[in-house]
Amino acid sequence: MLSACSYISGITVLGIPAEMYLFGTQYWMSVTVEVFVNITMIFAYLPIFYTLQITSSYEYLKLRFNQSVCLLGSALFLLKLKSKAPNKIIIRRSVVRNPWSVVHGP
Repeated sequence: MLSACSYISGITVLGIPAEMYLFGTQYWMSVTVEVFVNITMIFAYLPIFYTLQITSSYEYLKLRFNQSVCLLGSALFLLKLKSKAPNKIIIRRSVVRNPWSVVHGP
C-alpha cells in the first residue's frame, strides 16, 4: 500500500502543476470524468460488494471465478505498478538535481 500511495502523491504533486502550465486547464476534464466514475462506483459496485460482504476486488474475483484469476489480477496490478517505477526514479532525480527543471525541462 505504501508504494501505491507514494506513487500517486509524487506523480500528482509534480505532474499536475506541470501539466496545467504546459497544456492549460484542459486537465479539468479529467476531474469531471472522475465525478462520473465515483457515481458509478457508488451505485453499481458498492451495492454488490455490500450484498456479498466482501471488501476488495480480489475477493470478488475469487468468488466469481477462482483463485488463479485472482492471482492473475494481482500480477497484472503489480506489473502495472512496477512498470511506472522508472518514471518515479527519473522524476525524483530531476527534482533533486534541479527542482526548476520540473516546470521548464532539463
